[in-house]
Amino acid sequence: KDFRVAATLQEATSESYAAVLSCVTDDQRSRDLWLDEYMDALLQRDRPVVAELSTLSVSWIEQWHQRMDSFDVISVESPVTGSRSGAEAGTLSSFRFSKSTSPLADEIFAAFTDHIYEFSAPGNPTRFKLIYNSWGAAILATLGPHAELLATHLQEDFDLASTIIQSDGWMAPVVSSKWERYRDIDFNNPDFRLSHMVKDLNYLRSILRETDVQAHEIRKEYENTLTAETSNLDFSVISRYRTNPEFEN
Repeated sequence: KDFRVAATLQEATSESYAAVLSCVTDDQRSRDLWLDEYMDALLQRDRPVVAELSTLSVSWIEQWHQRMDSFDVISVESPVTGSRSGAEAGTLSSFRFSKSTSPLADEIFAAFTDHIYEFSAPGNPTRFKLIYNSWGAAILATLGPHAELLATHLQEDFDLASTIIQSDGWMAPVVSSKWERYRDIDFNNPDFRLSHMVKDLNYLRSILRETDVQAHEIRKEYENTLTAETSNLDFSVISRYRTNPEFEN
């Protein structure tokens, strides 16, 4: 298939497209794309398959579905997971909802995903992704304090403990995925930026109840970790910052 990168939407609408995919950082960037007058013209003219791959707020993704319905196009809500490595390898997982099937959409998604999970209601892929990210953030935030406990109480056996927690037990995949970053205090070249995690946790906040105390608390911890210095670091920086507020990269 042919792909083309355009500098502006105005430039993009000079040609016809069978599909339009969006993968942006936040609601505002998504709105800038889908609410643009040139996008309106493209949707009306080409009736392309459209897909929103970004992790956005539930309120905006629901509005997006309504807007795409007004243009009578096949719309696919599909936040993805797999971090930078999955994107580069084409092995992302897709959390997907669409009212209509589309062979073209399936062909496109096959190019960059290994797994597609079909949800049954609009907004549910986004709800799932936000809750899933929060849960992972909560687990990761405990890595630093418990590593400090192992170092304090095991001392000469800490290296052995490090080997075990990366290879044995149900937590091993989680620990091993971020252990080297924690051990080496290396949070550059991020798989997932801290600022993106904080954004997602704040989008989740809009659908939480006051009684969802743990989710609110984990959001506050990540917000307190977010500074000008940590914003573009891997979100696992919380494993050091949480145990040492004076952490400097």
